[in-house]
Amino acid sequence: MVDTIHLWLSEEAVGNYNPTAILPLLEHGAEHKRNSIVSFSGSIQNLKVSLLKEGVSVKGSLPKYLFSDNIQTLSRSSLEQSCEKLSDELKMPFSKATISRLDIAQTFLMNHAPETYFNCLGESKYFERLTQPSSLYYQNTQKQIVFYNKIKEIQKKGIKVPSVWLNQNTLRYEYRITKRVSKSLKWAHSNFDDLFTEKNYMDLIDTYLMQYDAIKKNRSVTFNLEHMNSPKDFHNQILSMAYNQLGDEAFQMIKELKHRKAFKNKEYYSRLKKEIRNLTTSKCSEESELIKELDLKVLSLKNNYR
Repeated sequence: MVDTIHLWLSEEAVGNYNPTAILPLLEHGAEHKRNSIVSFSGSIQNLKVSLLKEGVSVKGSLPKYLFSDNIQTLSRSSLEQSCEKLSDELKMPFSKATISRLDIAQTFLMNHAPETYFNCLGESKYFERLTQPSSLYYQNTQKQIVFYNKIKEIQKKGIKVPSVWLNQNTLRYEYRITKRVSKSLKWAHSNFDDLFTEKNYMDLIDTYLMQYDAIKKNRSVTFNLEHMNSPKDFHNQILSMAYNQLGDEAFQMIKELKHRKAFKNKEYYSRLKKEIRNLTTSKCSEESELIKELDLKVLSLKNNYR
């Protein structure tokens, strides 16, 4: 469930901290001087390590560190294993390192190309929805939700795709907590070893599922003669199908109209959004088969509680 992590281990937590003694343990080690302040940097496999006077910073993908790729993510036992490995290799107690960023992620094998599912995922409260050719973003100042084609992302970086994943429809869903990790998870603190307690690991899964559940799921709309009793019904069904085809592009258009101050009355923007929602959740709409499949995949993660 965990991919990228940012860790900070303070000088006090290390005990007898000596950056120059740690530098030889790193690959591509380098010394830096700025305003007479000396620091060091390097890497340990894929992880970026910074040795400062105040402590040690480690950033990167834990699955890549442990398994050489991050298509798969870490289980609770693998999280503990990665912490032990990092502590052994850098000879410091990283179990007590503070987490400043945490990506909760999973890769799903789907029946269709990952991009097919994006239009089925609508708005999410407190997040701005942004679409890219091979990805879908929801973001605010402290968090990101991302859906994307994992294999395309790997190939774009020029990384060899493991044979077992070739020609697979790999949809990646990530929930990235980029600030205030403990507050976001409602934990008293967020140290590395907090991640692999049973209760907290279950919290990670629940948080991940809750963020997915908060996304409005767009329904499929079909032309339904049984619910047509007047010319207005006909017009509404045509509009409903048009809005369904546009997906959340319709809401982006309204956002652009608001930015341009196109309507004299500010209430018109929210009214228009409400009308669209009502039309696309009418009797002529039904749950998308794509969403049924995605729901089933995501909710199956509850089986991984332990």
